[in-house]
Amino acid sequence: MGYFAQRDAAEAGAIVALVVEDLEKASRHAVEHGEPLIVVAHSMGGNIVHDVLSHYRPDLRVDLLVTAGTQVGLFEELKLFRSSAPSLTCAGGGKVPPLPNVGRWINVVDPADPLAFAAAPVFAGAEDLRFDTGAWWAHGGYITSPYFHHRVGVCVAEGLR
Repeated sequence: MGYFAQRDAAEAGAIVALVVEDLEKASRHAVEHGEPLIVVAHSMGGNIVHDVLSHYRPDLRVDLLVTAGTQVGLFEELKLFRSSAPSLTCAGGGKVPPLPNVGRWINVVDPADPLAFAAAPVFAGAEDLRFDTGAWWAHGGYITSPYFHHRVGVCVAEGLR
């Protein structure tokens, strides 16, 4: 929560600057090579990437965003993002509009992960993909599992919604 409380302070601002710099570098590479820009973010990284793409760099185009074990849905409901609109709540039946600069967003959730939250009930266009890591500490089991990468790849290739 320190990131949200101090994101405009020098230390948290440095985090935003670092993420923006790396996303810009990846974007340039994708454009130069005619490739899509695919961003995979885990846990707090997903929250920071969402904050960057929705507020700090809404002009940066991402073709595919994959978040895993994130709290983006929860933190939006708590209105912690710079772009959060207090009037939009899933409790009222409304959803936050999709980010216009993100082509597709897949949010991967292990039901055994206490730090992973669904995004689809909160964000229009977000796709929640259930993935059982099988890890004793599910939160750390996404990225290290070869099956995770396979499952996301199949989901992307088949265009599952």
